[in-house]
Amino acid sequence: MSKKKTMAAFLNDLTYMTIYYRLQNLALNMFEWEGLPEGMEAEYIEETLFTHGRALFFKDKNLGFLCLKAMPSEGINVYGRHTKYRGTGYNYSVEYSLEESVLIKNNMLQTTTEDYITLYALKLTEIERSLDVNVKAQKTPYIIVCDDKDLLTFKNIYKQVDGNEPAVFADKNLNLNSLDVLKTDAPFIADQLADYRHDVLNEVLSLLGIDNANTDKRERLVTDEVSANNEYIENNAEYMLKTRERAVKEINKMFGLNVTVKVKQKEQEEVEEDGELHPGSEGDSKGE
Repeated sequence: MSKKKTMAAFLNDLTYMTIYYRLQNLALNMFEWEGLPEGMEAEYIEETLFTHGRALFFKDKNLGFLCLKAMPSEGINVYGRHTKYRGTGYNYSVEYSLEESVLIKNNMLQTTTEDYITLYALKLTEIERSLDVNVKAQKTPYIIVCDDKDLLTFKNIYKQVDGNEPAVFADKNLNLNSLDVLKTDAPFIADQLADYRHDVLNEVLSLLGIDNANTDKRERLVTDEVSANNEYIENNAEYMLKTRERAVKEINKMFGLNVTVKVKQKEQEEVEEDGELHPGSEGDSKGE
């Protein structure tokens, strides 16, 4: 940590990066690719879509099949769509028309998932650090006023309190009459902040199409409420899946491959006839 950087600033940055990477990992693991050409990584495709919103799949005459970042190039049709893209990689840049390559879109608008992750990582960081400060304020809800000659002594006493020492020892000659303590009376709202964090986290999970308990006391939800929530989550994943499936169809037709892509399946919960939520596997939910 830089000497010029305060501990608070360090914790702000560390909290943000921790949350950002956590959400990024979730976003990058939404989809499962199979049948890709040898040497092509599904992880790289998703990373490219995450950060750039689109990728270009083509076959280089020397390097074989590649899927790289796509930059719009020359050529626009009557619909205002680009007909040529430049595939770019490390020390590599080649232009291809869409008659000999396939554009993979992250979504219909070709926007990046990174924008959403950055926004929610900032929100969650603010909540997390506010929670930390509020908890800290419960330990030291005071402003201490003392003589200059006793300042260092009282700072050392505070360090002992902050360090969770069970007892604080001081010189018997310490002038306690010079000490004036003002209570800040910081209210305890960490529980409210934790609830808010829970809501915001579930909001971003829903946007990523990841199942989550985005309503309090989820076990008491009735069938209609659960169905509405699940439909919203599924739609968020579906609109990203459709652009990938369309690209895969074009790739297989153009290059004679058998590539597939799907949303990664996770253990889900099911709603029984009594209208209550019960743990269940994907197979159970399908009646298998």
